[in-house]
Amino acid sequence: MARVMRNILTALRAIVLFGLFLLTGCDEDEEQAASAVEVNSVRALLTDPFLQLPTPHSVNVVWFTNFEGSAHRLDYGQGMTVMAKTTRLSRMMEDASSQQRGKTYETVTSRPVYRHEATATGLVSGERVEYRITSVDETGHELTSDTFTLAATPPRNQPLKILLTSDMQSKVNAPANYQRMVETVGIPDAVFFAGDFVNVPDRASEWFDQVKNNEPAFFPSLQGRNQQLMPTFPYAGGEILQHAPLFGTIGNHEVMGRYQPERETYTLNGAYHDPQPRWYAEIAYEQVKKEVNPKDNPDVRAEWIADHSHNHMSFLEIFSFPDDGSGGEAYYAVSLGDVFLISLNISRIWRSWSVDGQSRTKFVEALAELENPEAWGFGEFMFEQFNAGSDQYQWLSQVLQSDAFRQARYKVVLAHQGAFGLGDNTVPVLADPVMQLVEPDVNGGENVTELPFPISADDWHNKVLPRLSESHRVSWRPQLLRE
Repeated sequence: MARVMRNILTALRAIVLFGLFLLTGCDEDEEQAASAVEVNSVRALLTDPFLQLPTPHSVNVVWFTNFEGSAHRLDYGQGMTVMAKTTRLSRMMEDASSQQRGKTYETVTSRPVYRHEATATGLVSGERVEYRITSVDETGHELTSDTFTLAATPPRNQPLKILLTSDMQSKVNAPANYQRMVETVGIPDAVFFAGDFVNVPDRASEWFDQVKNNEPAFFPSLQGRNQQLMPTFPYAGGEILQHAPLFGTIGNHEVMGRYQPERETYTLNGAYHDPQPRWYAEIAYEQVKKEVNPKDNPDVRAEWIADHSHNHMSFLEIFSFPDDGSGGEAYYAVSLGDVFLISLNISRIWRSWSVDGQSRTKFVEALAELENPEAWGFGEFMFEQFNAGSDQYQWLSQVLQSDAFRQARYKVVLAHQGAFGLGDNTVPVLADPVMQLVEPDVNGGENVTELPFPISADDWHNKVLPRLSESHRVSWRPQLLRE
């Protein structure tokens, strides 16, 4: 583990990028759009096209609409046309907290969002060509984008401008930052986004068309379209993703918690804050599998466990990343000219600091829920494992031994959270917590039983459940270095 971490730190020291974290505020004298563009018409393009998965001779073009349509095409270069593959996103929703122009929602409501992806082939590395997309609805009406430029992966030794950014989360300064970046530096050759794209990944409007004051949506900010939604806002954002491929990594705001829309109290914000560990969902599944999966279908089992723990379904349905390991697109490595990029899946749920026992936090469970693990938060647990022996660790070890990594001039590692963190993220350390069951002893003191993650089914049934009725509290402490 230490050798691999040293290699990661070496890679991090080798980052030579335009890391553009602009902190420009919003000036009152910026030119403002005259009026809002209607974005919630019956048929609409929800985004401009953007670029994904470049190779030495191709690149994918992706865009979204609010209708399935009858045909969607990409036109590029000298008379080249290719049809797009269309899919509907599984869990795009809105609820009473959503703010979308001309629409309100009383309850959690599924929203139709269709993704279209086409591949431009026959490209020459290092050369840009123009492109545009067209979507045709079921009546034959065509909606066509403006013209942009695309390119395959750059050749070796080509100078690159790479935008390194993260944690947009509908922040008010995002459109200003990206607009100023384009105005001062120009359009980058790629975007490396280190997680936390939005706040709640299942909320469609946070991606496409949110009109909440001072909380701009993701795509409008990175495609220069923010003033179409918010005409009085002084910044339009930057026209970036239409020309530069995006590579991202999973942060905690790409992960939704338990999916239980049948509950009357279910909300999107509530679901985001309600993940539980996968190992606990696996234990719970064993108690109900005869009822929910009588045919023992492995796909049904996997879906049930994901719905009762956590998932990054919406994030991975929106974007296309390399699929080069056991984790699918959740972590990957790719070469881009002289740059070798490694994207890791390292994040955990964030919880508050309180220890008063009134709610579930980093350190304790709510005292009122000690005998009800269904209401627990399980501390700040890791969503995916990256410790020695894990699938991600084994994959990373192989990547660090590859010729592509060793020969790359610049080595970049994207991980949403690091081993030590900053500010209030320094505690607890980046590791799964240790469970502490605190019980009274006969002398008026306390007995503490500790169990590290993941807790086995045997330990859960024999060491945890029998003690809950007598426990004073359930705590979560950080792992120590020696552990």
